[in-house]
Amino acid sequence: MWELIVFILSLINPAIAPTDYVGPVAAEVAYAAAMPTTTPVKPKVPTSECKNCKGTGRVRTGDGLGWTKCPDCESDIELDTTSDVLPIITD
Repeated sequence: MWELIVFILSLINPAIAPTDYVGPVAAEVAYAAAMPTTTPVKPKVPTSECKNCKGTGRVRTGDGLGWTKCPDCESDIELDTTSDVLPIITD
């Protein structure tokens, strides 16, 4: 943040800002301008060719207790994600 303020001050009056900040700030601005604004979208593969779910169309949830649709493939069928959830242990 400090570099941005110094950079703006150097544009207004170059005598106010120290010159050793101008180069690094200009490099950071150029780097930020060159960064892509969106993340690339990974194309979805057919369910039969998916390596993540191995053709099942579903993967385990993060806690390992249930199943969810595979995010890497596109399936033609809708999955029932509630039927394979493990029961809650109440003891």
